[in-house]
Amino acid sequence: MYAPIIQTMLANSIPDNKRSSYMAIYNIAAILGVSTAGILLIISTWLPAIVMTSMISVMGFISILLMWRLTVVKEPTFDSSLLQEEIEISNSIQISPH
Repeated sequence: MYAPIIQTMLANSIPDNKRSSYMAIYNIAAILGVSTAGILLIISTWLPAIVMTSMISVMGFISILLMWRLTVVKEPTFDSSLLQEEIEISNSIQISPH
């Protein structure tokens, strides 16, 4: 039940022409998550608890950094040369009186 709801929400929130790419990345991320969990479960029997805790903490920290990087809003840069071009164009246009 969880996966179809998420997939529907994802499909409705992206443009139609990019839907297949977004869904492919989403499915790859889901497969990598399940694979990583399985591998960590297997190797947890051989590693000390502190190592497993450290590995999970590092993965969590990386996830937080990635989400922050994806969601941070960048300020638009101001290009003064474009403003100068607009001023020159507006000055060159002659408005004829009626």
